[in-house]
Amino acid sequence: MICRNCGTMNKEEAKFCECCGQDLNSPYINPTVVEEKPKTSNNVISMVMGILSIVLSCSGIVSLVLGIVAVVLARKERKNGNDDGMLQAGFVCGVIGIVMSCLYFIFVIIYIVCVGLIAISEVACL
Repeated sequence: MICRNCGTMNKEEAKFCECCGQDLNSPYINPTVVEEKPKTSNNVISMVMGILSIVLSCSGIVSLVLGIVAVVLARKERKNGNDDGMLQAGFVCGVIGIVMSCLYFIFVIIYIVCVGLIAISEVACL
């Protein structure tokens, strides 16, 4: 008897396949068949927005928004079971872009405060 799962030739009186252990009297079930989920364009969008958030990190709010959108899209796709390399790259680049734009804002605030203190000290010296 031929196994319907793996195709191995077994003895006629055998109840289970010698190779894979499949019940020879059961209907054909191939457990290796996995239904592939359709890929969405969110992977590419997340990666592109993450990269743009890094490149434009000194542009202010634009890079912050791009980074947040990249991270949100990546997390949404991960919840749907999609775990692609582009998706991971989009997530990582988005996080890096968010951090860099936050650092930019901190440096701008420090600069404004320092310039203001210098101006105040110059006025006080007069």
